[in-house]
Amino acid sequence: MVEKIAIQSLLEPTADLISIKAFHLVVKLRDSGLSTAEKGHQLLSAERHLRQEIDPCVEVFLEPMGDSSALRRRLRGVQLD
Repeated sequence: MVEKIAIQSLLEPTADLISIKAFHLVVKLRDSGLSTAEKGHQLLSAERHLRQEIDPCVEVFLEPMGDSSALRRRLRGVQLD
């Protein structure tokens, strides 16, 4: 697998590589003001580009977000660090 630095250089300038596990790449988008459609377009574009440059098996995922509602966290007993 290609090094993390090389992959980061191939990503959109608005995305940061968070982790690599086999061919699964997790990225975080820097601009949180994007619509869901724009985020999806950016991720698909990045995945297509990385598949051409690195390997056809590469998959790109958006970093999962935790629940930001303090009320729901308290009701479920879940704490995010």
